Amino acid sequence: MDKIKIDRSFVASLGESEGADGLVDAVVKLARSFGLEVIGEGVEIERQRKQLLASGCQVFQGYLIGRPVSAAQIESDLLGGAVPRRAVNSRG
Repeated sequence: MDKIKIDRSFVASLGESEGADGLVDAVVKLARSFGLEVIGEGVEIERQRKQLLASGCQVFQGYLIGRPVSAAQIESDLLGGAVPRRAVNSRG
């Protein structure tokens, strides 16, 4: 195991629930102490991304980053030279 994913149910409550805020912060700190990458799932608004980033989470999944697409669309985009509109990883 080298990654931990924070479930969207906790991400959705960030900034609205002290319990979710504390739990996410604790999970990120614990994972980082073991050298694990942390992925925030279900990131839909910028506030969630910023709060996860502030906690130390640097990889995000969700509609804020990009909508789901079919394998055929990915192939078409790659062959056509399309560039993703936003990086999934905060490192660039």
